[in-house]
Amino acid sequence: MNGLGRLLRLYEWAQHSAPLRRQYAVGLFLIVLCRFATVAAAQGDLTNIAGQANALYEQGDYAGAINLYESLVATGIRDGVIYFNLGNAYFETENLGKALLNYRRAQILMPRDGELSANMARVRSERVDIQGDETILVDSLASLTSGVLTFGELGWVTLVLWTLFFVIFAIWLVRREWRDILRVPLIAASVLMMSAAVILGSRMFVESNRPAALLVNDAEIMSGPGEDYLEIYRLYSAAELRVLEQHGDWVRFILPDQRQGWIQSRVIEII
Repeated sequence: MNGLGRLLRLYEWAQHSAPLRRQYAVGLFLIVLCRFATVAAAQGDLTNIAGQANALYEQGDYAGAINLYESLVATGIRDGVIYFNLGNAYFETENLGKALLNYRRAQILMPRDGELSANMARVRSERVDIQGDETILVDSLASLTSGVLTFGELGWVTLVLWTLFFVIFAIWLVRREWRDILRVPLIAASVLMMSAAVILGSRMFVESNRPAALLVNDAEIMSGPGEDYLEIYRLYSAAELRVLEQHGDWVRFILPDQRQGWIQSRVIEII
């Protein structure tokens, strides 16, 4: 039921309440009504801002569109379309780092979007650093479904497979005459269940302990957490990495090819 429907239900309840509680009920209704009006007005403002940002983008005012899209993100909105449009605007200004950052954020929310996947591939083909797939097993497992399922969808798939396995297993235990028939489905369900659980666990572990990040500016990579250490190589905007630890204003990271180093935290953004 939407917010307006709930308001009408509350108003009906207030009208039919006993005399001793009617005053309280009507007061509660007025409070909720004010809250609903405030939220509706805020949503209307955000919708207007999004519309203005889209219009600026169509007019070729990419900097103006970026400012408005970023203001929406700053309010706490997590919307795949907003991130996608923001990525497009950054791409038009040739800011590959911020473009890929927002594409990656959009992918978390809408992983099966074909146009999004194509735009990500385009940015990756134009960046300076050529990077391959993840080579560490836990990272590979975590990224295996990132372009297919959201984290929530993967959780539901795992739950369904667990339920299916235990249902088949329960029937296999109770109905002895069906055991030969259920042997193959039981094995298949157990393999699928365990695979989904391992992938889900990998994603949970990686997101908590090895978060993905994007380099948004070119930077020198140091051998330790400070400028007094040896510069070992250079990375360019839009390089993808995983954060391993933080020491003050510096973070230690690992690349898909397993190279590591230290970089200033201000030049990267967590996806």
